[in-house]
Amino acid sequence: MEQEFHEDQKDGDAQTFYDGTFHAALIDLCPEVLCPDVLCKDISCEDATVSQAPEWVELLPKAPHVKARDGREWHYNPQTILKAFAANKGPLVIDYEHGQHHRARNGLEAPASGWIEELAERDGAIWGRVKWTEVATKKIISREYRYLSPEFRHSKKGEILNLAGAGLVNRPALVMTALSREQPLPPPLTTDVEKDMDLTAIASALSLAKDVQLDEILASIAAREKERVELNAQLTKAREDLALLQEEQKNNAIESLLDKAIEEGKILPAAREEYRALCTLEGGMEHFKKFGRKVADACLNKPFRSVCLSARTKTCSRRSCCCGTSLPRRAEEKRVGHHH
Repeated sequence: MEQEFHEDQKDGDAQTFYDGTFHAALIDLCPEVLCPDVLCKDISCEDATVSQAPEWVELLPKAPHVKARDGREWHYNPQTILKAFAANKGPLVIDYEHGQHHRARNGLEAPASGWIEELAERDGAIWGRVKWTEVATKKIISREYRYLSPEFRHSKKGEILNLAGAGLVNRPALVMTALSREQPLPPPLTTDVEKDMDLTAIASALSLAKDVQLDEILASIAAREKERVELNAQLTKAREDLALLQEEQKNNAIESLLDKAIEEGKILPAAREEYRALCTLEGGMEHFKKFGRKVADACLNKPFRSVCLSARTKTCSRRSCCCGTSLPRRAEEKRVGHHH
């Protein structure tokens, strides 16, 4: 098992990226591959008589631990690997000598040798169903290639997050060393939160168990986001209802104020709409109330109704007009002279 390493300088700060690759035999992988002093198991001589390449191959040993021969360890949850593969919505490529990474990036040909079309968990291990190309099938049967080198992404804490593909190889350690010198692999498929923060702290903030998996954390965040959207919708509806209620109450208050002003003789009924428009403005009702008080004060100091009635009475008395209509004096005299 090899681990690829490079340092990428950016803005003066060293950023370290690690990617591990577990090398497994194409056929008949046994538990001894987990031993520190064994890199991978060769294909036995009997396998050379097989007429076709194996359809199912073991990609990751039994969970939860994967151990390299130099002592480095990784861990994974099979369900996390299966969910990540399903989310990819497509097969994973198997190439020759990891050519997709160090040949394709340099514009060189890097053909596929097969495609991982399905993953399955078998006794805690991850197996893949591979559709080999015709060329790769011949190379495997003739033992031109004898090992499969799966690639996986893992976090800084050593959690394997997803399978990224695989490569047919013969000398995994040397190939991987050359690969790391020629061209670094792309960054791991993890979120910035997972890379830069302790998942335990995030789980604690979400009131989840400390050993919760990344997919469970993401599911919890998604559920909370859905709840937030629903609450915001309810809040918006409540605000709209409150605005309508306040507008209705204000209109009722304006109508009551105008009714009272007309009843008390402070405004003419014909001017109701003008005063209603005034009251709907900001501070309009307060201005109207002040106006009403001034009119009331003026009537108390100089009784408007009394003055009007007195004037009408005098006019009627002087001109013998019971209706109180003020007629021109000459017209009245002519009318009186005519009767005489």
